[in-house]
Amino acid sequence: MITIADYLNAITSLIFIVISVLVGFTLVSKYFKSKDKMLIYVGIAWIIIVEAWMPSAINLIYMLITTVSLPIETRVIIGNLFIPFGIVLWTFVVTQLVFTKYKKLLVIIFVILGIVFEVIMFYSIFNDISLFVDISSDPLNTNYSIIGMSFQVVFSIITLVTGLSFSWKSIKHDNPEIKLRGKILFTAFTSFLIGSLFSIVDLYLIGSIFLITSSIFFYFGYILPDWIKSRFIK
Repeated sequence: MITIADYLNAITSLIFIVISVLVGFTLVSKYFKSKDKMLIYVGIAWIIIVEAWMPSAINLIYMLITTVSLPIETRVIIGNLFIPFGIVLWTFVVTQLVFTKYKKLLVIIFVILGIVFEVIMFYSIFNDISLFVDISSDPLNTNYSIIGMSFQVVFSIITLVTGLSFSWKSIKHDNPEIKLRGKILFTAFTSFLIGSLFSIVDLYLIGSIFLITSSIFFYFGYILPDWIKSRFIK
């Protein structure tokens, strides 16, 4: 049976996904003006990073149109298919500034981890989906098994550690503009962490506020609009 909390989770996930996708595509579009390829990588990576919230959002829309839920296998694919690629792409971006000595090693490790993840996911889909998700999940949302959740936690830790390290390195820079970018991005990743934790303990509304805030700060950190520079850089 679907509860009010389940609907709240799906609705807030939808809002977060819409804003995050808009932020991602906006970053990609900025490439055509600046010709900075990193904006393409960052924009795509951010869209993929928030992929885990997509099943609930897409399933909500599907149920409102058809009155039935998407098959759980479909929800698993929607929420996980591109995550390994996003992690590798994000690692490529952040290792331009931090962990530069280990760039190739980290990319190789995460590629191997991604392949293992994809193999387990597709094996579960075609053989025993309960290996990857809790088959007692409600029709609207998807709860993962220990295996599925373990991968989700690992990928989240990778994103947060690299993101916070990237931000902290920028904060320590002598250039005031880079320093400001670092502070804003540090706020973005901290908000992402807090929002994720609130979502895990079913405080979806509070969690979504932090997650949406993280997307907005992520955009500001990379684009750094003139009005922010003029206000905070003396």
